[in-house]
Amino acid sequence: MINSRSLHKSNVVFAFKNQNIVSPENSDMTALYPGDSGRGVQLVDDPMMRMKILDVPKFNLQIAWEGQRLRIEDMKSLEPEESLLIDETVKIYEKLVSGRGIFLEGFGFNFEVFYQTSDVIRINEYYNGIVKEPLNLGDSLLDFGWQWKVAHKNGEQIDGYFLKITAPLEFVIHHNAHFNAKEIPSLDRMKELFKKSYEIIHHTADSLKL
Repeated sequence: MINSRSLHKSNVVFAFKNQNIVSPENSDMTALYPGDSGRGVQLVDDPMMRMKILDVPKFNLQIAWEGQRLRIEDMKSLEPEESLLIDETVKIYEKLVSGRGIFLEGFGFNFEVFYQTSDVIRINEYYNGIVKEPLNLGDSLLDFGWQWKVAHKNGEQIDGYFLKITAPLEFVIHHNAHFNAKEIPSLDRMKELFKKSYEIIHHTADSLKL
C-alpha cells in the first residue's frame, strides 16, 4: 500500500526538426522576465555545447535552450494545480520560437515521483526471478527497475515509463509523455494534457503488485 508520494521533477520539452537552429540571443533570453520579475536571473551561455540556461528564481523556473530542444523546468516541482509551468511555458515558446521559422517535431512532459509504501518491497526476489541462475547478492543490490513504452493507437502519443525500487519501502516512477505535433495546442489543452499525464503516474503506481 502506498502511504505517501512526492513529486521530484516536472518539465516540458519541445523538440525541433531543424538541424542547425540559431540559439536565441542572450538579450532575448533575459528579456523573457524584465523588471522585478527578472530579479536574480542568471544566464549561462555555453557555445561549445550549443546550450543556454536561464534560471529565474522568482518563478522557480529553469529555461534551457539545448541545440534542437527547448526545456522548461519547474524547480520547485509543484503539483499541476499549483504550478504555473504550463502558463509560463506557452509564453516562453511564443517569445523564443514562434515566428523564427523553426519547425516543431513534438513536445513532451517529464515527471519523477517518489512513493513510500507500508509493505517491504522484496527487491532481491524480483531480481532473482528474472535471472537464469539466481545470484546470492545479500545486501549488495541497492536498486532494481523496469522500463517500458506504450504507443497510443492514434500514433500521436507515446508514454515511456521507468520504475525503480530505491529502498525497501520506496520506489520511483519516471514518466515521459511524448506527443508528436507540428504545433503546440492551446493553453487550456496543454494544461489538460499536463494534468492527465501526471495523473496516469498515480494510477500506474496504484496498480502495481510490489
